[in-house]
Amino acid sequence: MAIFADSSVFSSMEGEIFPNRDGVSIFGWSFKSISQSILNGDQISDFCRKLAVGQGENVTAGTGSVVAKGSHMQLPEMLFGNSFLQVAHASSGFDLSFDALGSLRDWVSRHSKGLSDVIKVPEASVWSSHDVEQEFKHEEYNWTFETRYEGKAQWTPSADVPGIPQERGDGVPVPWEQSETGGIDWQLLQRKDTILYYNEVILFEDFLHDHGYAQSSVKLRVMPTCWFVLLRFWLRVDGVVIKVWDTRYFHRFGEAEIWRETKLAESTYERLATLGNVSDARRFQDPNLFYSHLEVKDTKYTRARI
Repeated sequence: MAIFADSSVFSSMEGEIFPNRDGVSIFGWSFKSISQSILNGDQISDFCRKLAVGQGENVTAGTGSVVAKGSHMQLPEMLFGNSFLQVAHASSGFDLSFDALGSLRDWVSRHSKGLSDVIKVPEASVWSSHDVEQEFKHEEYNWTFETRYEGKAQWTPSADVPGIPQERGDGVPVPWEQSETGGIDWQLLQRKDTILYYNEVILFEDFLHDHGYAQSSVKLRVMPTCWFVLLRFWLRVDGVVIKVWDTRYFHRFGEAEIWRETKLAESTYERLATLGNVSDARRFQDPNLFYSHLEVKDTKYTRARI
């Protein structure tokens, strides 16, 4: 559920709450988020067609699935395909958006290019030895929906803004520069400043046929001094592994840089057992509660200039 500050606060910041209460504007930035219900059958068929577009000749739309390299990749059981979150800056044309289509396009693309890891549950060896026919075959594709999606950052300049350079043409991807260190001001984010706007949008989730849980979600927080976005995919395959893939964005109003931090943290259940942390799998319901037990495998810092 979205949280808004009182509307009177925005008038002093050149902003407003949108009439439909689906976002706010402040200091030339607009923030919008929509949370819709789970897609129905007809919508899923249309979603599959969109998912296959531009993926190459070895990816086609199936019935409630996408066929990639001969594998019928079933979509998440809870797919919020019409939900999204967007951050936009009118004067520069910077546009950052997040949706389920983008997240799952990365999932399909990684499989079609042979970049996906295939995770097998402990029962897989039993199934194999008894030649049991399964509702779906774990070994065929990345059935956990694991994705490295970071959102979509592009230039979408307004026709009302003069002097936009050619390299910022409509739809051109925003270039990101590598950085040795991150630029997220954690002290600023930890201050008890007024939250002008906050929302969390679930993109998809799935219980992996009772073998765990996978979820993709994005959160936005707007304060008088800055905005912050956390895109998170997290995965729990019971008895095997837990993974959290985070992408964070940060911008301080009035500055020219937007900072991005991507981080992968994970741990096998075998490692967690040595720490005494796997006595009850149900405790792994909230990544914020068990994140400290995971190992950070990869961190990357980048920045863009507006």
